[in-house]
Amino acid sequence: MSFLAWGMILLVVNILLMAVSDGILKIKFAVYFGYACWLLALLLWILAVVEMKRNGGIHKGGSYINTTRVVDTGIFSLLRHPQYLGYMLLNIGIILIVQNWMVAIAGILSAIFLYLGMKEEEHLLIEIFGDKYREYMTKVARLNVFKGLF
Repeated sequence: MSFLAWGMILLVVNILLMAVSDGILKIKFAVYFGYACWLLALLLWILAVVEMKRNGGIHKGGSYINTTRVVDTGIFSLLRHPQYLGYMLLNIGIILIVQNWMVAIAGILSAIFLYLGMKEEEHLLIEIFGDKYREYMTKVARLNVFKGLF
């Protein structure tokens, strides 16, 4: 099984742990920050999907993940993996909202596996798109959105 698959499984575990948590709020500010992470994660995911559909050369009726060209516009001009960053922010949000050690361990492991899955995917994208993707990698940071802004 791929790193990405493990990362997504642990994200689902985290969501399930959140559903059965005790519901006792510990640090209220952290909970608000956790929900802000969720909103940012949702925004990143939506922006990525819209941009891939708009500029990915997807065949009619095809999935947004089946792009036929490197998408380097919109959110992808700021970071290469907005969806992965969104999944990681979702994990951080769950950790801050639930404030439970089991959730923290699952979230951290999920983020690690998502990062490793992201690196695996980059090798695949190099195989598919070749030098165009390599050039894109030199121009746009993997996850550091601030590098893309400045």
